[in-house]
Amino acid sequence: MSDCDHCHKELSEPRFYLDRNVQDFCYSNEGEFVNAQVLYSDSINYFCCAGCADASVSGILHLLGLKILPPTTNPVGICANCSGPVDMTVPHVAYSLMEATKVMKPWMTHLEVHQDEYLCVVCQNCDNQLMEAEWQVVDDDETGLLELISLRSKEIA
Repeated sequence: MSDCDHCHKELSEPRFYLDRNVQDFCYSNEGEFVNAQVLYSDSINYFCCAGCADASVSGILHLLGLKILPPTTNPVGICANCSGPVDMTVPHVAYSLMEATKVMKPWMTHLEVHQDEYLCVVCQNCDNQLMEAEWQVVDDDETGLLELISLRSKEIA
């Protein structure tokens, strides 16, 4: 994870992360949006700057069959794959682009988030189809996502 996935330069701080999050939305008793609770997060790409992220993210999502459709804070979102409904009040998958700085302390390492942009959400049915393909990728293989994208582009063509 030491190089940018677009230009292959060494990553510096801050950096940009393309994340796949499992999250749910919480609402007040009056039905007002309170917050998005991230239950699990996995960074799938890393970029050294906004320019590299902007040049890559939409293409990566497109090759996964997803459209950039920023979710709303409403209880029902729109799936970026099938355009079906996504119940935002239960755990669901969202893709986001985050700018953050890795902060290392002797007792812990964490990310200081500067900006977090939601790109899209995916319904459970479409996510299961994506996960079947993603699980075939070996976690330790840094080129795994590129191979997945290559496979997806051949399926689409």
